[in-house]
Amino acid sequence: VVDACILGIMTSLKDLSLPPVTTVPSELNPKEEVVRILPPTNSNSDINEVAESTKRKKRGTSLTFSKMAVPLTVALFDNKLLVDPTLEEENVSDGMITIVVDLMSVVQDEETNALNGTILSLAKSGGGAIISSEEIAACVQLAFG
Repeated sequence: VVDACILGIMTSLKDLSLPPVTTVPSELNPKEEVVRILPPTNSNSDINEVAESTKRKKRGTSLTFSKMAVPLTVALFDNKLLVDPTLEEENVSDGMITIVVDLMSVVQDEETNALNGTILSLAKSGGGAIISSEEIAACVQLAFG
């Protein structure tokens, strides 16, 4: 569930286009300014309206990301790893690890061909399973690719 939420949020923010705005003096206090969304251009025909609407969308400001969070949840079952478990599998697992990596930081090591990058988050949940450093490393490699 956490994976789907993070991916949904990142996709939505990446697709977001903020409308053009301006600042104007406040009607209540001329010393303060308020942000106002620029109104659509008036046009007489539906075709012009659609074309103008498309131009305005293109004029909008998109967010620029320096990081792109990509999550991966791995469930632990009797010393075995299960990637992207269902809710039922999560409930019967010995524990879970959720790793969030920065997709923009992933690089391949020329000597080992291993993928390396930045880990944004690593969290263990559920059960009292003891997780070895080798299992954590395996989960991290799965998250990177």
